[in-house]
Amino acid sequence: MSKSGLASIENAIGGARVVSRSTRTQGVFNPATGEQTAVLPLSSAAEVAEAIAAAKAAFPAWRDTPPLKRARMMFRFKELLSAHADDIARRSRPNTARPMTMRWARWRAASRWWNSPAASRIS
Repeated sequence: MSKSGLASIENAIGGARVVSRSTRTQGVFNPATGEQTAVLPLSSAAEVAEAIAAAKAAFPAWRDTPPLKRARMMFRFKELLSAHADDIARRSRPNTARPMTMRWARWRAASRWWNSPAASRIS
């Protein structure tokens, strides 16, 4: 929570949520109402470098994971996306200003993509 009482968006670094040390921020606004819904810290170059270093450090393990295991992980993601599509659509409202039916359809379409021929080419 920021000083203003609004939610403060965190960074995701190395599999953990990390609060930015930056004092520079930008508001996140609902495009339909103009209401500020959150605060986004503008991460410093050092924080971006930390995120890049964490991603580079994680890559060898992902690269060395057998394709079948990676595919199972991605399909588990697809299952979670399908199971939580309604909640994701509801939570995305302040950021998209789209009607619920459009948001729901978008998340359902993303979920269905995993059953498409394109998804079978992931390796």
